[in-house]
Amino acid sequence: MKSNRKAPGVNHKLVKQVVAEVLRQKNEGPMYTYFVSDDMCVKIGKAQDYRTRHNHLQIGNPRELKLLTVVRTDVEEYLHGEFSHLRVRGEWFLLDRTLQEVIRLLKADREHEEILSATKVAACTAKFWGLDVTKPSE
Repeated sequence: MKSNRKAPGVNHKLVKQVVAEVLRQKNEGPMYTYFVSDDMCVKIGKAQDYRTRHNHLQIGNPRELKLLTVVRTDVEEYLHGEFSHLRVRGEWFLLDRTLQEVIRLLKADREHEEILSATKVAACTAKFWGLDVTKPSE
């Protein structure tokens, strides 16, 4: 059973506002906004190739950096403004519970998108091969 209780220490109003704005701008252009963390701080950056950017960041960092999620749009400046109170240095921010919740929701949206995309590819492939995926296989 899913709990409706809100997590303590989370600014839910800010979470709702930020996630809504990011999703409103999603899929605009070739740029990605990425979230990379060393478990204490998170870097909010942008890149066209976020995997290569993650690798380059890792080379210069002694701690393991985890790619938490990406959003296909350039909302870096917006996020920097919304979380300026958490800024440690440059594009690095303290990973508080509110920012963790924003990242969790954006990651869930991305995973949902990937499932829908895979389903569409499977349906197109089945159609191409003349398979009826609505009937159970025998």
